[in-house]
Amino acid sequence: SSIPRLYILPQLIKSFSKKFSNVTFSISNKDSKEVVKNILDGIIDFGIIGAKYYSKHLEYIELIDDNIVLITPNNEKYPWKNNEEIDPKILFNEKIIFRELGSGTRHVVENALKENNYNLNKLNIVAYVEDNETIKKFTELGIGISFISEKAIENEVINGTLKKFRLKGISLTRKFYLIYHKNRQLSPLTLTFKEFILDYVNGQNRY
Repeated sequence: SSIPRLYILPQLIKSFSKKFSNVTFSISNKDSKEVVKNILDGIIDFGIIGAKYYSKHLEYIELIDDNIVLITPNNEKYPWKNNEEIDPKILFNEKIIFRELGSGTRHVVENALKENNYNLNKLNIVAYVEDNETIKKFTELGIGISFISEKAIENEVINGTLKKFRLKGISLTRKFYLIYHKNRQLSPLTLTFKEFILDYVNGQNRY
């Protein structure tokens, strides 16, 4: 999905390519649910996603932790300091921009709100958007507020175009996982790549 494509894969592939310089990669950007389906259907070898979807055929390898935050325009309507915890009830007085169905971010947010007994049907959702850049622009223009990976808005927070907050009493921390089909025989190359990533995330990168 989009956050791993921008913030995880480049460094992984750079390190892998130092050792195996003739290997080529094909990288696609899909939502988490579609990545899972493509692996189960044998279309792709590996995926990196931000939510677990149960299947007895999938193996998940933890890569990194990620925080999802609530983002708003930087104006007087949202007077709190960045990273401040605010009352989740604000969500029911605002227009909400959500990711598309199948997004890992949306999956995590919806589950967290349900677990804390918030009724999703009472949210005023004004748009479903497939990419983070559009979400950031819509939020900046005041069309609504939204949820996004903290990694994706570092520049906007520094530049003062967006603000980020956490919801009091609600954890929106997630993990990104490398996933693959555990019952499908891996080629020597894909097996090497899997073993490389296992070493990489364990801090024992031999390459």
